[in-house]
Amino acid sequence: MEEDIIGGKHSVLEALRSGRTINKIWIAEQAQKQLTQPIIAEAKQNGIIVQFADKRKLDQMAGGVQHQGVVAQVAAYAYVEVDDILAQAAERGNSRSS
Repeated sequence: MEEDIIGGKHSVLEALRSGRTINKIWIAEQAQKQLTQPIIAEAKQNGIIVQFADKRKLDQMAGGVQHQGVVAQVAAYAYVEVDDILAQAAERGNSRSS
């Protein structure tokens, strides 16, 4: 499965709270504890590994994205075709006749 990298405190926290599949989170060793604490707590609650790393490693991983000292490796979104969604709806009896 492909993976994406997202960066930034708010983006990572939102991904955690939305239930997106997160494989691992890296936090800069120099990051302010009060800003990263909610992410660490949420990750721990969801059984997600949090690793502390040097900011330069996060810079490399994020590839130019403003990460604010927080980077997460997330599973790529699974894209589906509209026809597949309509077929699933029809199977569940949710189809609308035109």
